[in-house]
Amino acid sequence: DKLSWSKHIDTNVNKMGKALAVVRRCRNHLTPDLRILVVSSLVLSQLDYCQVVWANVTKKDLNRLQLVQNKAARFALQCPYRTSMQSMHASLHWLKVEDRMAAALLLSTWRLLQSKTPAAQYRQLNTNVASHNYATRRAIEGRFSLPRANTNFLKRTVGYRAMKS
Repeated sequence: DKLSWSKHIDTNVNKMGKALAVVRRCRNHLTPDLRILVVSSLVLSQLDYCQVVWANVTKKDLNRLQLVQNKAARFALQCPYRTSMQSMHASLHWLKVEDRMAAALLLSTWRLLQSKTPAAQYRQLNTNVASHNYATRRAIEGRFSLPRANTNFLKRTVGYRAMKS
């Protein structure tokens, strides 16, 4: 068997769908602002939880997550079907799923660089100082270097994606 996040994505999609169904039943009792707040809380919390770890999902799974987010945006704003998703996301100040994952990865990497904890994860970052013993501008400035990736497996790791971003 191949390791994948498909079952986890299935669970998240189901949870978000059930949350939207509950809110849909209560829609007559919610003000527009409250409806947006409730939908954001229930759907985006599922998207954001542990995103850095499972951010290397397949395009198929990413599209499924994006579809649920789009449905949530359409419901929150009560927009007709022909309304552009881009304008709905802009009015809600939501990022697309792929952009949310990139932002979460960058934030996680920034926190790691600032606090240097967890130490084991920080040591895995490849600095130019660690790659050779002579002084260069990049080594003196403490810049990081992207590890050489010979396989797609390495390209999907959190450390590689963090340095690539």
